[in-house]
Amino acid sequence: MPVSSSFSVLRCFLFTGAVFLTTLPAAAAPLRFAAMEMPKPDPCLPFITETHAWLNENYPEGATFRYYSLADLEKAVRNREVDVVLTEAGVAGRLRFDGARPLFSAVSQRHKDPKRSQGSVFFVRDDSTVQTVADLRGRSLSATTPNDFTGFQVAMGELVRRNYNPDGFFRKVHFIGTASKKSMQDVVSEVVNGKADAGVVRTCFLEDLEKMTGKSLPLRVVEPRDDPTFACKRSTELYPNWTISSVPSLPASELREVMALLLAMPPTKDGMYWSVASDFSAVDKLMQDLHIGPYEELRKWTWRRVWDEYGVYILAVLAAVALGALHQWRTSHLLTRRTEELQAAFDEKVALQHKIQNQERRFEKLQRSTAVGQMSNMFVHELKQPLQTISCFSHGLLRTMETGKEHPELLREGLEKIETEVHHAGEIIERVRNYAKGRDAERKPCDLYAMASETVKALRQKDPRVQWTVSGDETPFVLPADDLECSFIFHCLLKNAAEASCANKDVSPAVSVRFHTDQKGFEMEIVDSGERLNDEDFERLTTPLSSSKTDGMGLGLTVTRSLLEKYRATLKFERLDRGVRTILQFPADAEGKKEEQASKNTEEKNHE
Repeated sequence: MPVSSSFSVLRCFLFTGAVFLTTLPAAAAPLRFAAMEMPKPDPCLPFITETHAWLNENYPEGATFRYYSLADLEKAVRNREVDVVLTEAGVAGRLRFDGARPLFSAVSQRHKDPKRSQGSVFFVRDDSTVQTVADLRGRSLSATTPNDFTGFQVAMGELVRRNYNPDGFFRKVHFIGTASKKSMQDVVSEVVNGKADAGVVRTCFLEDLEKMTGKSLPLRVVEPRDDPTFACKRSTELYPNWTISSVPSLPASELREVMALLLAMPPTKDGMYWSVASDFSAVDKLMQDLHIGPYEELRKWTWRRVWDEYGVYILAVLAAVALGALHQWRTSHLLTRRTEELQAAFDEKVALQHKIQNQERRFEKLQRSTAVGQMSNMFVHELKQPLQTISCFSHGLLRTMETGKEHPELLREGLEKIETEVHHAGEIIERVRNYAKGRDAERKPCDLYAMASETVKALRQKDPRVQWTVSGDETPFVLPADDLECSFIFHCLLKNAAEASCANKDVSPAVSVRFHTDQKGFEMEIVDSGERLNDEDFERLTTPLSSSKTDGMGLGLTVTRSLLEKYRATLKFERLDRGVRTILQFPADAEGKKEEQASKNTEEKNHE
C-alpha cells in the first residue's frame, strides 16, 4: 500500500475518534455529603454514618462525606461546595437564607414526631438553691457556643417566652468555644465542679451521658416539664430533629434521586429513619425573637425597625398628644368663656350691690326723715320754754320803755337773757338739722334713767288719761351717747305703749314702767294695758316697716331698732293676756360701736 494512502487512512481514523470522544458524556461527580459537628454522645452519630454509607452504596457515582464547623459549613453552602448537608433544625433554618432547602427530618423510637424532637434543659447541681428558671437570674451559666441551637439558642428563646431579656439575665455566660467533640460534656463538668451555677445542653444529653458512662450525675433539671409524649426531661419548647437540606448546586434530576434514596433507606437497628420536614415555623419564630440569623438586623435600631416594632405605640402617643392638645384648646376655650360669664356675673353682682346700697341709703334717709318728724314733736316742747322766756322778757322791756323810765341795768339783763334763750333755741334747731343731714353729734354722757323719767313726765302731761306707774331702781346709768337718739328711743317705745293702752276700750289706759340697773347694764320694762294681740299683729312687731295701726308705716320701731344697734342694745316683746311687755336692755359697754358708726357716717358723706 502506498505511503500516501496509509496517511489518509490514519487521518480518517483520528478524526473519527475525536468526533466519537466529543460525543461521549462527561464523567459524573460523586454526591458531596456534609454534616455539622455535634457533641458526643449523640445517638444521631451512628445514624449519620449509616446514611452516608447508604448514599455511597446506592448513588450511581457514590458519595463523599465531611464534618464541618458551623462557620465553615455556612461558608461551604454559600460557595456551593457541598450538595447535601445534615444539621440541627436551627442551623437548617439559617441555611435556608443561603439557598439551602430542608428536605427530611430524623425520626426515632424515642422521638416519633419529627416536628417535636429537640429542645434544651437548664440544669444545676443537686445541692443548688435554684428551683425555677426565674431563680437563675443573676447566676453564672455555662454553654457551648452562642450559635449552638439546642445548646444555647433554644434556652434563650425560653427566657424570651417568659418576658425576660436574655442579654442581661445572667451575671456571666461562659462559652466552651465549640459545639464539637465533648463540648457539652465540658459544660456538665463545669457545673459539677462548681465553676458555673447552671448549664445548658440539648434534651436527652444528660440521659445519654449517664448511659454512656454508667454513672449517675449529681445534677437535676430546672423546672422539668411533664410530657408523657417525650422520652426525656426538658425545660423548653420542642423543635424539629436533625435535618437534611439540599443545596442549589445539586441539579433537580439528581436531587430527585437523592430524595428517593433517603426515603427508601431502611430504619437502623435503633429504629431511626428519614421523614419529610413539614414545619419550620417554630424555628423561624425563635430566630426572630432572638434577633439571630436572617433577623440579626433587628439588633440594629433603624427608623424602619422603630416603626415596625413601635408603630402602634407611636400612633397611640401621637393620638394622645393630639387629644391632649384638643382637650387643652377646649379647656382653654371653656375657661375663657366661663371667665367671661363669671366676670359678667361679678359685674352684675357689683351693680346689684351698688343698687342695694343706694336703696339702703335712701331707706336710711327716709328713716332719718321719719325720726326728724317724730323728734320735732318732742322738741316743740323744748322750744316752747325759750320762746316763752323771750316773749316774757320782750313784753317786760316794752312796758318798761312805755313808762319812760330808764333802767339801763334792767334793760341789759333782759337783753342778755333774750340772747341766751335765742342761742339755746338755735342749738336745738341745729341739732335737729344735723341729725336730718346724717351728721352725728358728739357723744356726751347721758343718764338713761333721767332721760326715760323725763319722757314719762312729758307724756303724762300730754295725755292725762293714761295712768303711769314707775318702779324699780332709781340709780343713774350714765352712757356716752347722743341725747337726741336716746330721747327718740324712749319717746317711741313709751308713746306706743300709751297709744296701745288707749286703744283698749274695755279697761282704763295704764302703763307700768320698771327700771333695773346693775353691773351688766340698764334695763327698762314697759307693760301696757292694750288688747291681746293675735299672731299676725304680734308678728308685725318684729317685722320691719309693718304696723298694726291703720295709718302707721312701721317706721318708728324700725328706726328704733336701727338706733339700738349702734349701742348694741336689745329690744324684745312678750305677748301677755292683756297688752305687751317690752324689754329694753343697754349693755354696760354700749359705747363699743362708736368708732364703727363714725366710720359708716364718713363713708356716707364721701358718697354724697
